[in-house]
Amino acid sequence: MKNIINILTTICLILFSLSGNGSIALSNETLKQFSISKRKTFSTKRFPKAKGLHMTIDYPYTWTTKLGRRPNVVQVLQGKSNKGNLSQCIIIVKRFQRQGGEKIEFTPEVLQSISGGMGAKYLNGGKTIIDNEPAGWLLTKQDVNQAGINITMYALHYMILYNKYFISIQLSVGDLSENEKLKEDFFSMVPLFIQMGNSIIFPEKYKQ
Repeated sequence: MKNIINILTTICLILFSLSGNGSIALSNETLKQFSISKRKTFSTKRFPKAKGLHMTIDYPYTWTTKLGRRPNVVQVLQGKSNKGNLSQCIIIVKRFQRQGGEKIEFTPEVLQSISGGMGAKYLNGGKTIIDNEPAGWLLTKQDVNQAGINITMYALHYMILYNKYFISIQLSVGDLSENEKLKEDFFSMVPLFIQMGNSIIFPEKYKQ
């Protein structure tokens, strides 16, 4: 819990500096409901795209689920942000093979490289731990033109190395690029996103 509090403090300070007007809403109805366990749990068990990984993550009870259409995308959890924009959690699972005793750390250089690979702008990031497994967190902004429409998306990513898996959890808010309140909207969702990240569990670790 102390680790998550440190992450929340760090990210909120970063978001404060990025926001310009210092507007960060640390409480909202969805977060309140989530905090009192009014939530659902998604499990990757028996999903072919999870490649045998059993992981669970909690999400708001008002959100819906749909199967991922792209390779390695196990599931997409979707709902509305505080200002009514699209908010979603995309769960990606890939097989991962370390070379010998290779040690991988989520350094700023590694995280910037990951951002570049996604075609996104790196805002900030760092190391963390999720369910006692090495992980990294990453803040990005991405501008894309999709079918002639300009879209902007802000995202908080969690990347986890667990056994033979590389897991990416992308928590985002997106809308038309002309939406001047999108950045502020994303900031207000970050506390919820962090609680969702903190809910991730790998049940197989706890079997007797």
